Amino acid sequence: MKADASTTVGVVIAVAVAVLILLLALYWLGLIQNPFDIAKKNELKSRFCLEVQERTQCHLLTVSSIGDLDIDKDTESLRIKKKEVGASGSGQGGGDSPATYGEICEYLGYRNRFAECLVKLCSCKITSVK
Repeated sequence: MKADASTTVGVVIAVAVAVLILLLALYWLGLIQNPFDIAKKNELKSRFCLEVQERTQCHLLTVSSIGDLDIDKDTESLRIKKKEVGASGSGQGGGDSPATYGEICEYLGYRNRFAECLVKLCSCKITSVK
């Protein structure tokens, strides 16, 4: 019986190591995303949307266009820094300076689609955006 238990433990450890090596290889080849990056993006998305919703109430109030909100892609975030979204910071503060909403949306996968970013990620009600 002891031989069977130790064999089973050895097989389980070998399989776990093989899976980890496979995931590392797939990540290194660029075929999968780092799970830590996914968690970071989800946390940043939550912070971004909370800030947008607090500033605009866009999830409660329906507006006809993005221009009806008091924000745009150049609005600076109150909570998110450039270094968190991979944007280079020029001038005083560098990467510690506030990221713009456009930079945040770009980081979250909405390059040059700010209104769509607000609608799809933050549940803003903008009738001109489908």
